[in-house]
Amino acid sequence: MTIIIRTTLLTAIFFFGLLPGSQAQTLKIDSLSGKYVMRDIIPVDTTLTREQIFGICKDWVVRNLKSSDNNILLDDKDYKQITTTGVVKTSDMPIALCSIANCMIDFKFTINIKEGRIRYTIENIVHYGTNSCSNPPERMTTPLEKWNLKVKLGKNVFADIEAKLTALTKDLALSFSRNDKDNW
Repeated sequence: MTIIIRTTLLTAIFFFGLLPGSQAQTLKIDSLSGKYVMRDIIPVDTTLTREQIFGICKDWVVRNLKSSDNNILLDDKDYKQITTTGVVKTSDMPIALCSIANCMIDFKFTINIKEGRIRYTIENIVHYGTNSCSNPPERMTTPLEKWNLKVKLGKNVFADIEAKLTALTKDLALSFSRNDKDNW
């Protein structure tokens, strides 16, 4: 019971921004790679072992990140890291009399695990969509960094992608406040 209360309290503190470094994270340019990255640390119940934290993260990944290539590393003997790819549907984008439809992003998602906290990293974000303006319609593949060059359209695309990824990471944090630890 105290684990649930403690986890709920940590989650509440995390979401209301009272812990340093727990403000809502946005996509930022990584100084080394020059690409957009979303990275943050999520505090978790300190009474959980690294193996238990790994199990909760593993369950969350399997339920939430349906990868296009199923490239998932879930069997880390030391319970230190999970690496996978994810695909998230995003909004279609109207352009004059046509649109870019069937939009989605895919990305690399890494969770590093230590006792009392996890760190997630989202990187290698690529946007896909079908351009109905071309004849025949063609599938477009654009790294997220390229959208920033197209000012008006890029802002809408970028904001939608950022909102979808932020919701995903908030759900990861919430998985520690649910009673997922014993859900079999």
